[in-house]
Amino acid sequence: VPTATSLDQIYPGEALSTQKRRWQNLLSQFKTTYDRPADFVSRSPGRVNLIGEHIDYSLYEVIPMAVTADVLLAVSVNARKDGPSRVRIANVDSKFPTREFEIPSEGEIKIDASSHEWTNYFKSGLL
Repeated sequence: VPTATSLDQIYPGEALSTQKRRWQNLLSQFKTTYDRPADFVSRSPGRVNLIGEHIDYSLYEVIPMAVTADVLLAVSVNARKDGPSRVRIANVDSKFPTREFEIPSEGEIKIDASSHEWTNYFKSGLL
């Protein structure tokens, strides 16, 4: 897993001021919400396919390219001594309500496909 110690290792110069404000907002809201600083931030860059969308499922060639748009996750780990692990997930945009769910020690995480819930996207990454 690649790591970075400064934003200029991730973003081009013209994006630094905007991204710095974004990261500061994320870390500030995390501390306000959870009353502790994040242990780390995980970043998932966006991508575009230069040759078609969704054709890679049919084993056709694509040329993916990372873009500056990304998803950021501020994370704090709280080890549990017993019982299933729990995830509490919050979004900096208040239109996405905070949710909490268990991660079973065995089996899969339940995702209700009939519910268009924003946390389903996060849960699917844990499968």
